[in-house]
Amino acid sequence: PEHAVRHVADVYARMRRTFPGRTIVIGETGWPSEGRPRRTAEPSVVNEARYLREFLAYAATVNMPYNVFDAFDQPWQRVQEGTVGGYWGIFDTRARPKFPMRGPVTGTAALVAGLAGGAGRCAAVRGGRRLALALAR
Repeated sequence: PEHAVRHVADVYARMRRTFPGRTIVIGETGWPSEGRPRRTAEPSVVNEARYLREFLAYAATVNMPYNVFDAFDQPWQRVQEGTVGGYWGIFDTRARPKFPMRGPVTGTAALVAGLAGGAGRCAAVRGGRRLALALAR
């Protein structure tokens, strides 16, 4: 994910210049934790954590509205989207965080220890119970 956040920042800046006075929202952003690589984009838990940490920190600096894709891994999506399709979640299929938002990431599920930055909310309903991840500065 070395250049991924810079790419999002460049596109966001270009859209703001193209549509001055309009609110530009990043509709979906994220990184898959499993699947087949696409060019130099390597799916892994470590890369997912790195991308999200860096993206959230950047988004906070420019007050960027965004939606993180996806709340939960959804392996059934592999059928339509290929091997990475089911692994974009911040949480695994059992609603466990896949990585901490601070500190080292080893590639195994861990507790969310807090967020590195950003502002917004992510909420999902799973099995009749509401789970929420609040993003705060």
